[in-house]
Amino acid sequence: MARNAITIDNPDALTDVLRNASVAASESALRQAAIAGARVFYREIKVRAMPHYRTGVLEDSIKTVFVPEDSVTGEIATYAVTINQNAWYARLLEFGTSKMAAKPFIRPSYEAKRQEAGQVVINSIQEAVKNGGQ
Repeated sequence: MARNAITIDNPDALTDVLRNASVAASESALRQAAIAGARVFYREIKVRAMPHYRTGVLEDSIKTVFVPEDSVTGEIATYAVTINQNAWYARLLEFGTSKMAAKPFIRPSYEAKRQEAGQVVINSIQEAVKNGGQ
């Protein structure tokens, strides 16, 4: 046997892994992985916004949206957790004003959950490779 020879005991398994890898790289699998990561941030921002709860407008204004201008078909799916215009004061809470200290809840959510969100994205892609998008 040659020194650098490779023996494949189960060629069907290798074929399945390669086929599943192409499914995992599909637009659908990328979007599912990206939205799974965004959901981690979404939940954390909702929790951290609760101390500011008075009318429910802030909590109801937190949304996860697809960002097409930052996405590349089949390569990058970008999602953002944002706050719509109904809670215009969210920016004032996050950054403060000349008369009010900042009470940030978005940036601390990102800092607290970025590792977890990254792992969720990786796990989602690995699951797609393993199951072939089933």
